[in-house]
Amino acid sequence: MPGRLTVDLERTSGHLGLDFQRDIQFKATERAAPVPGEINRSFPPGAHRCHNLAAEKAIEHGP
Repeated sequence: MPGRLTVDLERTSGHLGLDFQRDIQFKATERAAPVPGEINRSFPPGAHRCHNLAAEKAIEHGP
């Protein structure tokens, strides 16, 4: 059974990812632009899979 910290990380990660996807979908690039950086600050390399996912999305939807 996952611990509370793991559940909290997954929830935070999920919310940030959904925010980013929603902003991209609705062409709100000004709101979407800082999200990958926020994810990378919250989830450093190796700490959580979100770091790599955010980096991929930033490249995919970058300027």
